[in-house]
Amino acid sequence: MTPRDIYAQKVKCQMEIAQKHMDTWRLSAKHEFAEHHTDYINQEGEYDLMFDAMRFKIKELVDASEETWEHLKEDIEKALAALTKTVIDATEKYRK
Repeated sequence: MTPRDIYAQKVKCQMEIAQKHMDTWRLSAKHEFAEHHTDYINQEGEYDLMFDAMRFKIKELVDASEETWEHLKEDIEKALAALTKTVIDATEKYRK
C-alpha cells in the first residue's frame, strides 16, 4: 500500500464515522423537526452537500498521481474538519 492509499483509507474511515453520526442526527432530527419539516429538509440538504463534496475530494485523492496527491491533503483536511465539526454540532444539539 502506498502512503496515498493509506491516507485515502484513513479519510474514508473518518467519513464513515461522520456518516454514522449523521444517521443518528437524522433519526433525532426527524422527530424534533416534525412540526418544522422544511427546516429539517433544508439542514439535511446542506449536510448531504457537504458529504458529497467530501466524497468528490476522496475520489480526486484516489485518482491523483503519486507525485501530486499530497497537494490535495490540506484541502481535504480542512473539508474533513469542517464536516466533522458540523456533524458533531448537529448531533450534540439532540443529545441534550
